[in-house]
Amino acid sequence: SSGINAEYGGEWSECSAACGGGTQQRVRTCTNPAPAYGGTTCSGDAEESRTCNNQPCPVNGGWSEYGEWSECSADCYGGTQSRSRSCSNPAPAYGGTECQGSSSETRDCNEQACVACDAKFGEVVLASAGKSGIWGINNAHEMFTIVKKPDGKGSCWQLVLGAKLVKVSAGATVWGIGIDSNLYQYWGHDTWLQIPGNFIDVDVSDNNNVWAVEKNKGILRFMGHGSWEEVEGQVTKVKLTLDGVWARGVNGEILYRTGTYGDKNCSGDGWQDVTPSLSKVMDRIEVQIMSELNDKYFTVLVPHDVVELMDKNVVH
Repeated sequence: SSGINAEYGGEWSECSAACGGGTQQRVRTCTNPAPAYGGTTCSGDAEESRTCNNQPCPVNGGWSEYGEWSECSADCYGGTQSRSRSCSNPAPAYGGTECQGSSSETRDCNEQACVACDAKFGEVVLASAGKSGIWGINNAHEMFTIVKKPDGKGSCWQLVLGAKLVKVSAGATVWGIGIDSNLYQYWGHDTWLQIPGNFIDVDVSDNNNVWAVEKNKGILRFMGHGSWEEVEGQVTKVKLTLDGVWARGVNGEILYRTGTYGDKNCSGDGWQDVTPSLSKVMDRIEVQIMSELNDKYFTVLVPHDVVELMDKNVVH
């Protein structure tokens, strides 16, 4: 008898793809009945297949490249600008996930000081220079700093807002005594830290050591993090130099103690009265400071803070 195929039986095999189109198969046998006694075998295929899971595969979103930065929100003294990207490389589809993270980012920009020539050189009556630059005060107790002119040709005094000062000292940072007798530290961008008290003098070195004198003639040394250390003695003025710490005593005498910039671990036994030999010492200090500044205009202003101890007139 001739063979006759059995019906396709069993389950379809697992689809070859979870999405996007795959195939699966099932089989049948030539057993219904099987060919016998010279009968012919079954005709047709023993296996059939079909497509499966034809639905599109999920597409997870991907970020595009960032676009251009936006225009800075300020021309100077710090602004912000932003740029954005889109979830389009590729865009999420068919149940895919959205992009992770932010679609935009920001950054600071134009942090340089706003440049404006606010005062003529002759209007500044007190000045101080250090690593932080050159700073001065006029008769209205306004503070200025030297900046390059907008056209790049030369320098000029630019007004610094935020405090009215009677004294300024520039070293690694900038400090001043306000008209209210409080102590001020400049933080940049017309921002000041006010330290309440009753102060008459302050000086800061290029190593950022800071000494201050109170109205009761007491001496304080800044230790950082808002902490101050009392220094023995009473003075009316103080100056930190490479040679050591200089001061004017309450009786007009000139006092000196060794130690670079007034470091705490300075050598010596406290204050020494050096009034008799002051002229030679002052010459050495003035020459030393002048040799560190090559700008001929300001070499006169820097020793002024030291010569002030003698109550001498200094021509600017």
